[in-house]
Amino acid sequence: MHENTTPRPPAPNDIRLRKLLDDTLTAPHWPEGFLMRTFEHRDAQALHALLEEVFDDGADGPFDDWWPRIAGDAEFDPALCFLVIDGKGLLAGAALCWTCGFVKD
Repeated sequence: MHENTTPRPPAPNDIRLRKLLDDTLTAPHWPEGFLMRTFEHRDAQALHALLEEVFDDGADGPFDDWWPRIAGDAEFDPALCFLVIDGKGLLAGAALCWTCGFVKD
């Protein structure tokens, strides 16, 4: 079988991220006042609001529908959900990672 090694050009909305997972990892440099931490249950409503604002497609539905779906998903692990908090204590960004290799968010 011949493997195609020619990368396809990115689609208009594609974002490609790649990181070598070896000993070259360095600690991130956050802007002053910003910090990263893992998700805590009290962050759920702020996370939903951020996702609604950023994606703005209404696909997640209201918080009371969204949160039970997320929290009840066997592949959701709060320790794999990383939040960036700004100097005012507000949620500035998030990376929702899952225990499987499929990209959900």
